[in-house]
Amino acid sequence: MNRGLIGVTPSNPDVVYILYSANDDGFGGLYKSNNQGISFELQSENVPNIFGWSANGGDEGGQGWYDLALAVSPTNENIVFVGGVNCWWSNDGGQSFDISSHWQGNGTEYVHADQHMLRFDQNGVLYSGNDGGIYKTENLGALWQDISDGLQITQNYKIGISQTNPNLLLAGTQDNGTLRANDEYDWDAVRGGD
Repeated sequence: MNRGLIGVTPSNPDVVYILYSANDDGFGGLYKSNNQGISFELQSENVPNIFGWSANGGDEGGQGWYDLALAVSPTNENIVFVGGVNCWWSNDGGQSFDISSHWQGNGTEYVHADQHMLRFDQNGVLYSGNDGGIYKTENLGALWQDISDGLQITQNYKIGISQTNPNLLLAGTQDNGTLRANDEYDWDAVRGGD
């Protein structure tokens, strides 16, 4: 295994989950302990590849080295959310997973790529911190809402300035595409990715 993460829940203090990415940075496995971490049982591994890019989990590899998140419901020990590029969820303790959000939509809810943090609040609202900001769901992933509006968080790597029009700029960002400034306050997204 490559990288691991621990998840616990106040609904049952005896339950501990450990999530791993594999050596190829795809899904390595989810393990569950019912005795405070003394012993663990494998719940699922490899399929679907919940750390890959596809909406069906049928691809190989992933970004487990970069984005890895785990949250367990505060009221139900069997509801588990896992984040990688996309967000997946389980209602049977991780024995099976369904996609909750996808970085391009692909027939499911859109949430920006690269989930780094998943956390439930005391009311059961789940928050996702990712490369695009902060999203939340109040209904276990049936609908996600982007709540990042107004955050000034874009990381620019390179800036290009037109040699014939000083008001025309291009800015390359980390995971949020290429932006073009047509004047001082008018920016348009012109490409995706990095």
